Amino acid sequence: MTDIDRSKLPLRQNCEGYFTDGGGNILAQPSEHGYIIFPGGGIETGEDPRAALIRETLEETGAIVRVIKSLGSISYEWPEGWAQTDKQKHRYEQFRGDEMHFFAGVIDGFTDTESTEEDVWQGRKLVPIAEIVSLIEKMQPFTGTLAPYYSAQLAFLRQLH
Repeated sequence: MTDIDRSKLPLRQNCEGYFTDGGGNILAQPSEHGYIIFPGGGIETGEDPRAALIRETLEETGAIVRVIKSLGSISYEWPEGWAQTDKQKHRYEQFRGDEMHFFAGVIDGFTDTESTEEDVWQGRKLVPIAEIVSLIEKMQPFTGTLAPYYSAQLAFLRQLH
């Protein structure tokens, strides 16, 4: 990668959702890297963030969801070394971080996903909210440029718990 003035790169428009099943579970996957994956992803130019989240959630998880409310948004920059996958490395060259829009909603059901993207979820998709809150609490104290992201995640999830 060539030397880039990262401060001049735009923020990537992104969304993340916290979808519950009415039985104390949330749509989430703990990753092998120590963080929690929630459905969401990039918002296309001109796309409504809620519509983007519904689309991304279906593509990644096969979950049919309804967005109930906006939880807010934050901006943060990605730290050096953040990019692990080829997809992330490509994003790191284009953007300096995320403007993340958070939403809460409910799961109406599941369907088979036909996506072949690398971020399609496999295995367990529903996890007790209490377990997810506990996993994120264990990551404290939050430090570095991702601290606002993890702090927002934890605050929103505690509201749902």
